[in-house]
Parts: sequence; C-alpha cells; structure tokens
Amino acid sequence: QTSKAPIQATADVIAKWFVPAVVLIAILTWTVWFSVVFAGKTPPHYLLHSGVADEFVFAFKFGVAVLVISCPCALGLATPTAVMVATGVGAKLGILIKGGEALEMGQNVTQVIFDKTGTLTVGKPSITEFR
Repeated sequence: QTSKAPIQATADVIAKWFVPAVVLIAILTWTVWFSVVFAGKTPPHYLLHSGVADEFVFAFKFGVAVLVISCPCALGLATPTAVMVATGVGAKLGILIKGGEALEMGQNVTQVIFDKTGTLTVGKPSITEFR
C-alpha cells in the first residue's frame, strides 16, 4: 500500500493532538494522586506505608491507567490495519484494490458494469437484467 486513505489522514490529525493531551492528563493524574497520597488524605489501608516509593507507585498506577485506557494506538493502528485486511480479502476473492483511497471511494458505488467478454463471462455475452 503506497498511499493513505483519507480516513487515515484524519486519524493522523486526531492522533497528533490526542497523544500530547493524553500524556498531559496522565501526568496531571499522577501529580494529583501523588499530592493526595503524600498529604495523607487516603485511607490507611490503601498503602503499605513503606515510604515515598510506595506513594509514588500508588500514584503512578493511576497515571499509567489513564495512558492505557485512552491509548490512541487503536486509532493509529486500526485504520491502516482495516485497509490492509480489506485489500487482502479482496485479493483472495480476485478483486484488486489500488489502495485505501480507492477502497474508501467504493462505498459510493451503486452499480458495476463489466465489458470484458471472455474474462469475466464464459465468452457469450447475454443480457441478464433490463430496467
């Protein structure tokens, strides 16, 4: 696949802003939780109270949770993967798709007319439907 589908370009633009925002929110989450824990505002059974390292790890888990849950990897990887799978399935069925843009434009196709006598037919053209 040599070119990007328009939907892939859209996903790239969204990911460009989404990734820094998620990282910033994760850092903010860690900072808030570390401050809350360090100030002693959490129930005692939440921590082992083995020192600052335990408080750091406790807050760090919340920051990592934000990163994992809102990971933009799905956005950045799912789109090209879907295009690749679709072109692969098409190839197995004998349909060659030039790329993601052609695949995306295919959703607007309502009729297909073949004029390849001998290639797609048995060599004897006939009318199958007339409106």
